[in-house]
Amino acid sequence: MVISIYDVESYLRKQLSDYADKVAEVMKEEVPVRSGALRKSIRKEPDGAWAYFVGSTLDQAYYTEHGRGEVRPKRAKFLHYYLKDGTEIFSKYSRPAPAQHWVEATANRFK
Repeated sequence: MVISIYDVESYLRKQLSDYADKVAEVMKEEVPVRSGALRKSIRKEPDGAWAYFVGSTLDQAYYTEHGRGEVRPKRAKFLHYYLKDGTEIFSKYSRPAPAQHWVEATANRFK
């Protein structure tokens, strides 16, 4: 039986794609969910000939993975926002948000 280099390349590309699918699936299990927007934004995209981008490009992804410091108003005296139930909030600052390390947890499951 003769196997061409193209058959090997095709096989390896399929394996890589399948592995990226598994990473995306595990990442969706690990991501913290409040509204579901971050989970829905996780995707797999080709990134060059032999690589895939798996993750999210939302700003929220960075801040849930690494956390953020407190937020204070820059141009006004108060922060102003609404909660999901419609409650209007005015505050002088917002407390820091801790890191949740969901990307790191995904990577650890593949070690």
